[in-house]
Amino acid sequence: MRTIFTTLCVLTALAIFTGPSAAADPDFNEYMLKSYKKLADPSGDRRQKGYKISSYFTRDLNYGQDTKAIKSKGAPYTMCVAAVTETIIEAINLYSADNPSWAPKNVIPTELWNRGGFTGIRAHLFSESLYQYPPLEKISKSIIPASLKTDIQKLHSEEAMAKALEKLGIGQRITFDKAKPGDVISFDRTNDTINGGHTYGGHSVVLLGFLDRNQNLISSYDASKVVGFKYFSSQGSTTSGGLSERWAYFKGFCPIRANYQLPQDPTKAGCADRIDNPQNRARAPIEASNQPTDCCLNKTGIYGPRVGRLFSPARWTFTSAYPAMEQEYKDLQARIKEFVRNRENASVRIALIANGATALEAKNPQKAARFIDKISSVFGVDLRTVASSAPAANLNAALVNKITRATPKAVINLANRQVTPTVKSEFEARVRNAETVAVAELQSTNLAVVPNPRLDSTTVD
Repeated sequence: MRTIFTTLCVLTALAIFTGPSAAADPDFNEYMLKSYKKLADPSGDRRQKGYKISSYFTRDLNYGQDTKAIKSKGAPYTMCVAAVTETIIEAINLYSADNPSWAPKNVIPTELWNRGGFTGIRAHLFSESLYQYPPLEKISKSIIPASLKTDIQKLHSEEAMAKALEKLGIGQRITFDKAKPGDVISFDRTNDTINGGHTYGGHSVVLLGFLDRNQNLISSYDASKVVGFKYFSSQGSTTSGGLSERWAYFKGFCPIRANYQLPQDPTKAGCADRIDNPQNRARAPIEASNQPTDCCLNKTGIYGPRVGRLFSPARWTFTSAYPAMEQEYKDLQARIKEFVRNRENASVRIALIANGATALEAKNPQKAARFIDKISSVFGVDLRTVASSAPAANLNAALVNKITRATPKAVINLANRQVTPTVKSEFEARVRNAETVAVAELQSTNLAVVPNPRLDSTTVD
């Protein structure tokens, strides 16, 4: 087996490096920056055309020599992950123009750019969350088994576009201190509210350079100087919505904005670092008029900058990475289906236990009350409410197993007496229906587009 595996690896490596040479530019940063300049050109027709989280791409995009092959939605409006993806696609087009014998559709089929859901590639590059799709979107994450949550996290790229680049075999994750212009960055903010609370929001962008304390652009990372970075993306601001640049600063430092105050509404937030006061004046200059800022970015930890770098197409391993990802999703769908089935089975069992408990109440009120109160206080399930046909909240198989073990034999016996052939048939049909609905919803997921609400930038500024 080891000999076969080694041979396959060698053959794959040979296949990857056929075509244009990667020696001159093993990464793709040069083309990413050329693409940025094309999209951001003030004389063009794609800059600052508006922001909508449900829209993507400023127009139908060419793909190599195929015109308008990659379809937009709601153009010219677009949002952040779509703006970065549009930059990537236009960079691919520029590369294709320089290498006319190479066609991108021969490596990444055009159809995969247009396909919704997690069998396409947009859902991954757009950092969509499987938890936002049916059948999981109505289920509390707290009752989803830890192993299933781990597998979901492995599949989707909710936390960073950089992860999608790796999964698709077209790039790699790198650390922020190794970043350079043309890289892709996902980050989060911790914004301040007037009552001392915080709100949180994410963004995905193309890095254009690092910023020092004097709002100057520097090309390489220097820990003693860097307080932020300049980026290109689609912004949600009412004054500069759509494709544009921003000067972003980490929490603790932000150029001061004249007359800036936090929103009076405690549900809305801004960045207190911008307020013109003695404390802020001691550490930051006045905001440059031609440098719209984005402040309160997290600098470290899992919510700090997550950086990805595109490979030159000569280094792509998409043809092997995509089938592996497709199989991973297929396996995950089967596990989600099993989870839904087990959850519905658990719902049937808890209904029977609840009915048994209320039946016991008619014969032995004190014993029944002790049991019902125990289940309520220990497990947070009101059996009387469940018995009246109300569904139990936050229910899963593991919880019902614990309740079953804590249930007296008298309650179990009374519950089992209620399982007539008709009741058994109804319960089995209920489980089958839940499973059928879950399968249908999972199939529809392959066609849908559900934006990640964490990436809504309309509150920035």
